[in-house]
Amino acid sequence: MHIEGDRPRLTSAPPGLGPPPRTFLLIPPPPNLIRMPAKLSPPELQVALDIDSDIGTIADLAARVHSAGAGIIEAGTPAIKRHGADSLIPALRRAAPGAIIVADFKTMDAGDLEARIAFRAGADILAVLAIGSDEKVAEAMEEAVRWDRLLLIDLIDCPRPIERIMRLKEILGPASSRAASGVM
Repeated sequence: MHIEGDRPRLTSAPPGLGPPPRTFLLIPPPPNLIRMPAKLSPPELQVALDIDSDIGTIADLAARVHSAGAGIIEAGTPAIKRHGADSLIPALRRAAPGAIIVADFKTMDAGDLEARIAFRAGADILAVLAIGSDEKVAEAMEEAVRWDRLLLIDLIDCPRPIERIMRLKEILGPASSRAASGVM
């Protein structure tokens, strides 16, 4: 990744290293439809809580990493599956009230429903999979706009990530009611 001005963008990896194992495309709704949270000012440290522990332990860890400087706390997929969004996300919000909370649902279907669940529980950002259909990503984006929240497009296992980014920018672009404006 390369930061140019205030916009991060993907760059090619150094020879021999190949692409990073996991890359994300953060897609905010159009600027006229969202007030970007003041607490989001890249670069930010994100800590993924992909752990199999009780909610108290996970919340304690969230509080500790947030107080140590992590501005983004990810409610990891295993923790969400174990405890549910309606229990885990509010616990993280109480433990780290100033943090940005990412709900790593890895959504591929039911884009609007899963986005609504995550945002209603208090997540600031929902992670959806780029390998899902255009329609499901668009559904999730429409919910993000309704809730004044963000989407994180996870490019894990995406065979052609740059092509997928271009396609998502096309379908969510400024000519529609959605926008794709940054690569992180």
